[in-house]
Amino acid sequence: MNDAFAEPGTKIDLVPCGSTAKHSFFFHLVEPEWRGNKPLHRLCSLMRKMRAQCYTVERLAANAEIAEEHDAAAVRCNAPVVTTATRFTFFRTCPKSNDWHALEPQDILAYAVLLRQDLPDGKSRFFILESVARPPAIFVEGGMQNVSNYYPHCVRDFPTIIGHSADHRQFSIRGSFFCQQNDLTHVCAHAALRMAMNSSPTLALPDKLTNGRINALLGIDHHDGVVPPTGRSRRVGHYNGDNCGGLTDPEIVDVIGKLGRSSHYANFADRPGVEYAAYIYPLVESQLPVILAIDRPGVSHVVTVLGHTLNTDRWEPEARLGYGAFPISKHGSSAAWADHFVISDDNFGMYVTLPSDMIRNFLVPEHNPNLHASSAIGIIPAGLSEIPAYLVEAFAAKAVEAVIVGTTPTPDNQWLTYLREPLAQGDTRPRSLVCRTVLVEKKARYVDQFRDGDNKGNLLPEDVKTRLLNLLPDRFWLTEITLPDLYTANKHKLGDLITKADSTVDQFLAGDARIFCWLPGLARWGAGLPDPQEPWPLMGHVPLFRHGDGPLPLLEW
Repeated sequence: MNDAFAEPGTKIDLVPCGSTAKHSFFFHLVEPEWRGNKPLHRLCSLMRKMRAQCYTVERLAANAEIAEEHDAAAVRCNAPVVTTATRFTFFRTCPKSNDWHALEPQDILAYAVLLRQDLPDGKSRFFILESVARPPAIFVEGGMQNVSNYYPHCVRDFPTIIGHSADHRQFSIRGSFFCQQNDLTHVCAHAALRMAMNSSPTLALPDKLTNGRINALLGIDHHDGVVPPTGRSRRVGHYNGDNCGGLTDPEIVDVIGKLGRSSHYANFADRPGVEYAAYIYPLVESQLPVILAIDRPGVSHVVTVLGHTLNTDRWEPEARLGYGAFPISKHGSSAAWADHFVISDDNFGMYVTLPSDMIRNFLVPEHNPNLHASSAIGIIPAGLSEIPAYLVEAFAAKAVEAVIVGTTPTPDNQWLTYLREPLAQGDTRPRSLVCRTVLVEKKARYVDQFRDGDNKGNLLPEDVKTRLLNLLPDRFWLTEITLPDLYTANKHKLGDLITKADSTVDQFLAGDARIFCWLPGLARWGAGLPDPQEPWPLMGHVPLFRHGDGPLPLLEW
């Protein structure tokens, strides 16, 4: 938190917490004052695993946001409330002087601002108003390296400070934003919205999204003691039942729209044929956060999906294609290798991983007694088509398959011949493909992926690169075409299909939104991928597209 200073005249403590300090995060920090707050405990667990050596403790003076939280609680309770704010900042090294002025900026691991609100009924609320932690990492060869096969896509730089207004130091940390509900003036839907909007490098607002701003956009001022009902029975709130009513999916979508962003929304009870993981994965891979609702009888909760893990040894994706397992798919999606989704859950903490199979719907969702995905709200830039990414991928796979079926490869086109091999053996379809779909907002970065050519040493001429730059819109859906072993072992692909991101539904269904496709030795240019197709210099595979804005793991297995 960059605009909150320590209270004048208060001491800023620096607490050694390394192995030699015999310090217990739980009994010395979490339990005595914060009553076992789970997200704070989770943060401390991360700090222990990242080998934090010290942390600072500051009692904060109220800035505008802290005052806003205090005033809202007082209005909600219709009586005075006592609010206390404390900031903890964690570091990988500890200065020998034990002086916070000597802390190394590059060694900051996390910070958290916690609020305690003592209410007129004698009860207290303890919650994290704001926290940013760098993604899970270890210190290797002079630097922090992200753990293997762990991809937190929604991260950006956050400034923070330590000290008093007249004596302070500036720090910066790259990570995801986390916050927690107080179940009084805001619930988990507020937290999920804030974690999504404030974490995304693509969607972040000029000013941090606060609970007060969300309530103002919804017309909630707490004077009546409850959130006004909106006529829908299912409300997203605290998993034990919320005091302030919760928010509905339409209200969340409404806030997103009023913030100048758009959304893709799926209610899986209304669309039971849509696999939740396939729906959200292209968005998450595109650095676009997803607010995912998880239900069972008595539970209605939302979490924010910010990334995924990758398990390239997973048996299921290829077995599904090879054995025809249910649900039968005409193409494989890279989503199948996402073993977990990296989520922030305001009840349990940041950077926790949700096993992708845990909340799958094997029954119609509204009749499912188990914890299951009930809806998803993908937050996207304004101006995108209403066509969801999973449909973009399905139609792209079908179009590429048609190109493969309709093309007779030249004798030297080894890869296209391999893709068509089942056809030569009497099958009606070519080899099963794997597709990976992401939103690209920097076409120059897309073209730059060809700078080293393919694995056979073929290069893309400059005039072809220029033609691509002239053809491509500023924003488009990229569906990469590959095979299971190329994806998992090489992180490479055999082609691309590009779909306009702002097309109308009619344009999309007519095929006119698909404007470019390449496969080994061939390319199709223009709306609808018209004939005749043209020669393409690349005859082998090339690396997958990377956004380049997020930290990569130390090892990609």
